[in-house]
Amino acid sequence: MQGIGRWLECSGLPNELAPLLGDSAPVVRIHGGKYFLTEVRAAALVALQNQYRRTRRKWDLDPVSVRRAMLQEDAQTLAQEQLEKLSATQQETLGADVDRWLAESVNPPDDNHRVACRYYGVLLKLGAIQYETQEVNPETWLTDLQEQIHASQTVTPRPTPHVRFDGPHGPVGWLYRQSGQWVLDFDEGPLAREIRKLIESWIHAVPGGVPRIVFDAQGRPKRHPTGGFLTDGVVPPDTDSPIDYLRSVETFISAHHSCCLVT
Repeated sequence: MQGIGRWLECSGLPNELAPLLGDSAPVVRIHGGKYFLTEVRAAALVALQNQYRRTRRKWDLDPVSVRRAMLQEDAQTLAQEQLEKLSATQQETLGADVDRWLAESVNPPDDNHRVACRYYGVLLKLGAIQYETQEVNPETWLTDLQEQIHASQTVTPRPTPHVRFDGPHGPVGWLYRQSGQWVLDFDEGPLAREIRKLIESWIHAVPGGVPRIVFDAQGRPKRHPTGGFLTDGVVPPDTDSPIDYLRSVETFISAHHSCCLVT
């Protein structure tokens, strides 16, 4: 996983990373306080897609094996069901095989990850993990499964006020304040990652909050002769007027991507 990150930083060649598209070693992701199990192959696929997308290169690799991330609780339940079908001797042999595999091919970073990966390893060794073989879309650099997952992440209504960030097929993310904290709520698609990176650059552009943009009487942002926004101080994250904070972000992002302030 560290190597995949370095490969991206160095703009490596596709054939250097392509072998990992067959690597089923589990990787634990934490989302919403829950443990999800994905695989090295999924991280390698996203890295390759990012590289191809950035260079506008036509996808020239074989179809890929994909599957949805699995909750640790689901992996545990399925693994226990499979183990109950085995004798005590078979369970012991399988457990030793999985432990060797974890040590040699996975190396979980801590005990919590090791427990989750062990359940997944049992399912892999027993052939209980199912995959789909899919083509990568030459226009979006995404598989059908990725498209479905990204779409499913954007169907639930979000708290208002918020800024909604849109892609060609609908929302890809929102910014809103909840329980006193600003939430960057985005799907996992490439456009969402690009917009999120822009937002983070803006909210960290100055200390203490987001730049307070100056608007004219018609509500249009004023600009310096050099083209940058004219600002006057900052809007702090804990402002009593969250719309001012959201308006600053919406104005900045709208210069690059479609977005809308919803009050």
